[in-house]
Amino acid sequence: KQWYQRRVAITAGDEVISNSCVAARPILIELLNKHPVKAQIVISLSFYRQPVGEKEVQEKTFRSICEPLVMGDDIEEFFRRAKVYVKARIEEFERFGSGWIFDRFKCSHLEVAKYTPLSGSGKVPIPRKIKKMRSVLNISSNDNKCFLYCLLAKLRQNTKSKPKFMCVKRVDKQGRVTKMKKEIKKHPERHTTYLDQVDQINMGNVKFPVKIADISQIETLNNISVSVFEWNLEENCAIPIKHGCGNGTQIDLLYIQNNDTAHYMLIQNFNAFMRYRTKHHHSNRICYQTKLYSTFKQMQTRTQSTC
Repeated sequence: KQWYQRRVAITAGDEVISNSCVAARPILIELLNKHPVKAQIVISLSFYRQPVGEKEVQEKTFRSICEPLVMGDDIEEFFRRAKVYVKARIEEFERFGSGWIFDRFKCSHLEVAKYTPLSGSGKVPIPRKIKKMRSVLNISSNDNKCFLYCLLAKLRQNTKSKPKFMCVKRVDKQGRVTKMKKEIKKHPERHTTYLDQVDQINMGNVKFPVKIADISQIETLNNISVSVFEWNLEENCAIPIKHGCGNGTQIDLLYIQNNDTAHYMLIQNFNAFMRYRTKHHHSNRICYQTKLYSTFKQMQTRTQSTC
C-alpha cells in the first residue's frame, strides 16, 4: 500500500476538529478522483497536569476510524463520523486520563491509503473471544449477503411466531408404533433459514457487499436504525464506526475484516455483548453514545437524558 501524508495547516482554536476536516476535504476529493482510498483524520494535542511540583506536559495523538471511500460516497458524512469519534476519544482521555487537561493544538494531518474494495463473505476467521459470546450470531453463507441475513434474523427475533411441529413415528421394543409431535428446530445460524424472507428488506439501489456508507439509505427505506461496531483484532475490543439513525427497530451489527474479506454478524443482545469489558456477569444497561454502564433505573434514566 502506498501511503500519502499531507500536512494540514490550521489555526489552533476551539473548533480544532472542524477546521482539520475542512482543510482535509479538498485533498481527499482530489485523491478520490484517482482511486478508492482508506482515510482517517489524525490530530495531535498537548495536555498538561500539575499534581505536585513541576508541571507535566504530554502530547497525545487521536485518530478517527480508518474508513474505505470510493467516488460517489458522501464525504460530508465521513467527516461527520470522524468528528464524533475523535471528540469522544478526547473527552474519554480527559475523563480517565488521571488529571490531564487540554493545553494547545499541535498539528493535524490526513492519512490516506489506496484501497481495493473488500468482497463480503460468510467465511471470515472469527476470533475465539467472539465465538464464545452467545450474544453474537454468525450466519454462514457463500454469497455476499451476510448484511441482509443479519437484518432478517433480527426482525425474525422481534416477531413472535408459533412453534412448528412434525409428526414422528416411534417403535418400541414390542413393535408397537406410536405417533408423537416433535418441534422443528430453528437454525438461525444458517442463511437458508431466511431465503424465503429476503423480500422483507428493501435494498433500493444498494449493491452487495454492503458498504458502511450505504447503510443510511437502507435505514430510510426500511424504518430501521443500524449501528455498526468493528472488532479490533489487535486490542480485542469493539469500536463504533456507525451510530444508528434512532428511528424504527434498533439493529446492532459486528463488522470484522481481514486482508481480503469482510463479514457482518448480528449482535443479538447489545447489553450482554458489552459485558466483555468487565469482569462482572450481572445485567447492565449501556448507553450507545457514551458506552456508560448503569445498573439502576435511576442511573439509566440520567444517562439516556444526557444523550
